[in-house]
Amino acid sequence: MQFKCKGMTVSIGFPFAAAVTLMFLYDTSGTAAVSLCAALLHEMGHLLCLFWYGETPQALKLGLSGVEIVRAKGQRLTFAQEITAALAGPLVNLALFLLLAALSGWGRNMRMMEAASVNLVLALFNLLPVAALDGGRALYFFLCRFCAMQTAQRIVTALSAICLLPCAFLGFYLLLRSGYNFSLLMVTVYLCFLLAVRPGQE
Repeated sequence: MQFKCKGMTVSIGFPFAAAVTLMFLYDTSGTAAVSLCAALLHEMGHLLCLFWYGETPQALKLGLSGVEIVRAKGQRLTFAQEITAALAGPLVNLALFLLLAALSGWGRNMRMMEAASVNLVLALFNLLPVAALDGGRALYFFLCRFCAMQTAQRIVTALSAICLLPCAFLGFYLLLRSGYNFSLLMVTVYLCFLLAVRPGQE
């Protein structure tokens, strides 16, 4: 399904719609629904920041790999604006963490505290200095202010490998320990794949 919103094409793929439907049918804990809301609000942070700076993204795709903002070629913000746009998503999640944690009485309401924790984990994970994540993107544009783009990219690529290696070991450990929790390992493998096929910043 596709439609236009503020000059941007919004595309919702069947795999995404099917996954969301199954999630609401079988996730009795509500954790998956909270995670989805946190992820969507995270992307809204990026979008609102881009619109604030006068850039209209080409498309917003909701697919099997998650939510992706496709930016039009030829549009480029300043380095400082790119850093702000990259950090806008995690900052939304950090703000939600503080709000929900305060509303929960800092742990007295466990369900609300769990929702706060989901936002905190999402923010911290995305702030890792990995090329495909917000932290890596922000670091890249920060380094571009002081060195050549190729040098900045090499630094971010090296830091990405350093970060992803322990994530892979931790993901494998969690899988062995739980017998079913492969989410971190799967995400790490996906990030390694992106680093291999798309090492540069777009």
